[in-house]
Amino acid sequence: ATFMKFLVLRLIFSASLIALAMWGIVCNQLNAARMRITLFITITGLFSLSSYTLLPDGSDNAIMLGYSFLPLLIMALMTIVPLTLLEGVTYLILITTFFITTHLLVGSLFTFNTLSQLWLLLLLGAIALWVEITQLHMLMRLYREATRDTLTGLVNRRILSAKIEEELALNSMQENNLCVLLFDLDLFKRINDNHGHHTGDLVLQAFAGILQEHSQGDIVAGRSGGEEFLSILPRCNVEAAIQLAEKIRVACHEVTVYSNDNEEVNFTTSIGVAQHKPNESAQDFLIRVDEGLYQAKAAGRDFVSVAD
Repeated sequence: ATFMKFLVLRLIFSASLIALAMWGIVCNQLNAARMRITLFITITGLFSLSSYTLLPDGSDNAIMLGYSFLPLLIMALMTIVPLTLLEGVTYLILITTFFITTHLLVGSLFTFNTLSQLWLLLLLGAIALWVEITQLHMLMRLYREATRDTLTGLVNRRILSAKIEEELALNSMQENNLCVLLFDLDLFKRINDNHGHHTGDLVLQAFAGILQEHSQGDIVAGRSGGEEFLSILPRCNVEAAIQLAEKIRVACHEVTVYSNDNEEVNFTTSIGVAQHKPNESAQDFLIRVDEGLYQAKAAGRDFVSVAD
């Protein structure tokens, strides 16, 4: 009878893990991943608890030892998942709660072996927390290096392109206004030639700071290449986009950069503005705002021009 109960319990446990794995294939969202980890710990904890309660008194110590390793195994598996400190502590508490509850039910919590296992479990949990946080920091650093322009700290061209595609997809469903601003620092090559590339880098960083100051809410600003920058303005009409462009243009007049020779260097920007048209592709949208920028430069630079 005990054998059949264990057989059924193991079949249920295996089927639950298979179902959990299949769910992971079809759903890759962050909240779903957290829920899968919680369910994995819960399913394994319940299996361990049920197995202990099914074992008859006087069971083989080797069998008991095998089941006692389950919480330690779960804790060790947690080291492969990059988690925040809060998430790691939450899962550690959940695993420890199952361990304590199991041994309370079978009346073995305050034995020397169980307390030794509890100490080992908490020690392994502390190591797992350190490994999880280290992995998370490494992944965040790699993500930042892959998505950010190293000089200005703004998002790079790849992220800008992905963001535009994302906003256009939302636009097609919700019919929200979407505008973009394309910036080009005027006569930037002259700054590099006259004052050196280090000063040119300081100008780029100063302009990036201006963009960050004016990128409130869900506005995304990034460096699209060289001395060109792009701002994506979701849920923004062309009138509001023009106002923001003018504020940024004027803000450039108020910033001064100093060269290595302590010489004052001022800069201006030309800005193209475009509002997305229905059924317009991302490529056509960017071509049109580029035409707006060309018009601004043709008008004498330090100018805002709206693309037709």
